[in-house]
Amino acid sequence: MDVQVVETGELTRTVTVTVPKDAFADQVKRGLVKMQRRHKQRGFRPGKVPMGLIKSKFGKSVEADVIDTLVRDTMPKAIEDCGESVVHVSRPEVVGVSGDSFGLQYTFRVESMPKIDVGAWEGLAAEKTVITVSDEALAEAIEGVRRKHATRQPLDRTTVEDGDVITLHYHISGTEVSPDEAEREHEITVGAEGLLPGFSEGLVGCVVGEGKTIEVPPPTGDGDPVQLDVTVTGIHMQVLPEVDDELARDEGAETLLDLRVKLREELGGQFQARIDAELNAALGDAFVAANPFEIPSEFFESQLEQEVYQRLRGLVPDPRMLQQLNLDLSGLKDGMRASFDTQLRRSLLLEALAESQTIEVTEAEIDAWIEENVPPQQQRNYRNADGRSRVRMEARLTRAWELVRDAATVTEVERDASHFDEPEHEELDHDHSHDHAHVHGPDCDHDHDHEHGHVHGPDCDHDHDHDHAHEHGHDHDHDGKE
Repeated sequence: MDVQVVETGELTRTVTVTVPKDAFADQVKRGLVKMQRRHKQRGFRPGKVPMGLIKSKFGKSVEADVIDTLVRDTMPKAIEDCGESVVHVSRPEVVGVSGDSFGLQYTFRVESMPKIDVGAWEGLAAEKTVITVSDEALAEAIEGVRRKHATRQPLDRTTVEDGDVITLHYHISGTEVSPDEAEREHEITVGAEGLLPGFSEGLVGCVVGEGKTIEVPPPTGDGDPVQLDVTVTGIHMQVLPEVDDELARDEGAETLLDLRVKLREELGGQFQARIDAELNAALGDAFVAANPFEIPSEFFESQLEQEVYQRLRGLVPDPRMLQQLNLDLSGLKDGMRASFDTQLRRSLLLEALAESQTIEVTEAEIDAWIEENVPPQQQRNYRNADGRSRVRMEARLTRAWELVRDAATVTEVERDASHFDEPEHEELDHDHSHDHAHVHGPDCDHDHDHEHGHVHGPDCDHDHDHDHAHEHGHDHDHDGKE
């Protein structure tokens, strides 16, 4: 095998792998002989079908499988020849098969991460919001407690109206529904916030026991509308309890006054979470701005695609539904691009800071983290090398971030609670500012399954899907599906 590496940019290289003609021909011959032994055809004894017929019938598929096998077997060594800094590998592309001087030739691109020097991490400036809980916010919290302890009474009418509490079954039209999902009953309030656009409008007028198909926009905003098959099973009226000591006792307080004190403290804690998220975001932006560096483009796009699918899995109960919807994710990716760029850069900077500050995590500390943060029935998933590696990496990044926060120059600014109602603060309810993007970088020492796909020769007219799990510190181009 011959490997040629050509630099095509400061962080990119193109790798050309050439498999000798004799080695390729020998593999094809072995594949044809194996096919001849097991192929059965009328008029011939088992294993005696002429090789000419075998070649004409199976030659292309055998050659395609040989290409796939050779690429899978030779590509890891070719990647090693590119050095330890490789963070991304593209899909291999076949250049030629059975040439005058070679048996197989294919190419792929690799990207390397530049050396990241964290020069500025102490004394970063940021503002911290200070908020006092208002009486209006407290009153709204009490209403939330009333809704929490509300009872429902079935109504005699059978037609759904806006504001009704209903129970229903629903699924995407044309998809197979499991028995468990078919029996699962959902409860929603018609017109409530958080429902898919058009869903409440479609529910109004539904009749209990009668099916209806409701059309809603795709979750990402791009692509074709989604058809939902809906059957309402019941209509109810929500009855709110009185605001008194009995309500307070239901919520774990002795008196209504105690409940107000408790809610005021909890509201302060809720604002504290937003305050911390805002501060984290501001410091993260300052950290990234003070330490610019280049991220390889294909590596970034691959990481962004993985993040998009990870976010969508949190919205869809069954990951297979993502494929069934055939979503156009380009709009969602574009919307996430800027924030994920900052998140990824910060994670890479924190890795570099943890390395420069020699931040280590002991085995005992890993055990303690697992014991404290993981339910007992799931702890075995963190006891292997892969799980422990993830915990170690997360702990190192967290400690590096604590160094940045502790060394920051923070100015407190008093603001009204409506400060967090502004559109630019919507993401603070789902704080990703302190998330550490998982990076398959040179220090990654755990396994990932990467879908290479089938590598086709020039004349291959069929498809195969092959998933190959292997150990490495870089990512591969894939379709983003699992």
